[in-house]
Amino acid sequence: MKTSIKYLSVVTAALFASSCATKAPPSSSIANTVQFAAIKSNQSALVSLDVSGQRCERTNIRLRNTDTDKKYTLSVIQKRGRGIRGLSLGEPALVSLDAGTYEIFSGVCLNNGFKPINYTWIDRWFEPFELKNGDVRYLGSLSVTAAKGLGKQTTANEVVTRLANWGFNDNKTVQYPVFKFIDLKSRAKTALNLNYPELASSLTYQPPTAKLTAKEFRDVVQKAFADDADGKQRLKKDAIEDIKTYMDTFKN
Repeated sequence: MKTSIKYLSVVTAALFASSCATKAPPSSSIANTVQFAAIKSNQSALVSLDVSGQRCERTNIRLRNTDTDKKYTLSVIQKRGRGIRGLSLGEPALVSLDAGTYEIFSGVCLNNGFKPINYTWIDRWFEPFELKNGDVRYLGSLSVTAAKGLGKQTTANEVVTRLANWGFNDNKTVQYPVFKFIDLKSRAKTALNLNYPELASSLTYQPPTAKLTAKEFRDVVQKAFADDADGKQRLKKDAIEDIKTYMDTFKN
């Protein structure tokens, strides 16, 4: 009896280990077979997007069809690069969309055990873009950095966006996300070759047009937090209001 129990335990452990080993890891958004057929027959379009360097386990970028108001989520899974400190690469998302005009209206960085980090004002950084049936379009790799400002703190909760501290409040600096699409087309092409090789040769890199540059925004943040004529540090609430007023001019 003891031998049987021991044998059963070994078999159970082996089966458990086997099931864990073969369990598929989470993946970024992938267009399904039906969607692929529609893209191939010029009845819909495919959009690819990935992210670089934000150290997010998952990044969700949401698009809105401005004609129908229908919303779509591109979910990008990131993996930390081995042997390269701080580098994380997003597995490109592949999403099928109807022809029409789209805008990026929100984004969020998600890490298990930490508060979500919203990509403040991403809806104001880029112009809407048009998709046509049959398009196979790589928007680019979204790189997110931070513009920082120092100011006199008046309350404990006046930080608008917190990037570098994993969502925790920081009473010393105010941080705003700075967005830029970069061309890492080879990663998107690899994802297509693995999933839909017939579409790989049609892939084009067409990032949404930015309404402002990183330098322009950083200059605005620096100016908002600059000391006044008497050399006194500005109140954070005043600097934050100046930056918000500036960004309000870029509403779609």
